[in-house]
Amino acid sequence: MLIDEHGHPRPSVEQVRDLFASYDAVRRELSRTLKDRDWEYLCILEPHDSGYVHLHIGVFVKGPVVAEQFESMLDTHVANCPTVSAGAHQLLDQVTVQEASHPSQRGGIEKLGAYVASYLAGEYDAEPGEQPAFVKRFYATMWATGRQGSRPSNDAQTLMNLDSDGSDSE
Repeated sequence: MLIDEHGHPRPSVEQVRDLFASYDAVRRELSRTLKDRDWEYLCILEPHDSGYVHLHIGVFVKGPVVAEQFESMLDTHVANCPTVSAGAHQLLDQVTVQEASHPSQRGGIEKLGAYVASYLAGEYDAEPGEQPAFVKRFYATMWATGRQGSRPSNDAQTLMNLDSDGSDSE
């Protein structure tokens, strides 16, 4: 649980605002790092048992990458988010590289869709009244902050909307 300077639990809304204080800077750093690459991203918010929100950024890059290429994004997050520590954001603990089809190929879209579905549905698909308290707190915080559970880049959103033959669905 996050504690404020008076020893009280931090309100969830403040934690989300702090979490997103680094979002634009991280996205700019991601753009600089991958400037000559074909890539897209997907930001996913996840409830934790603590009741606070955790943020994942899935980056889909054409061609090979290594975890070390993303170290500057972690550094940027730590430098721009007032409530995180470098110790909690170590490269090898926070960055996972998995080989998959590029999102412009049908197989990549299926994997992107599965990735999104695992976070947006997963174990939180019960009726609202049957959700655990930490999930209810998450949804209340999302509502109070005007946030959605996912935020794709523009082209990632387009790719997720392609129908089975690879064309835009209407």
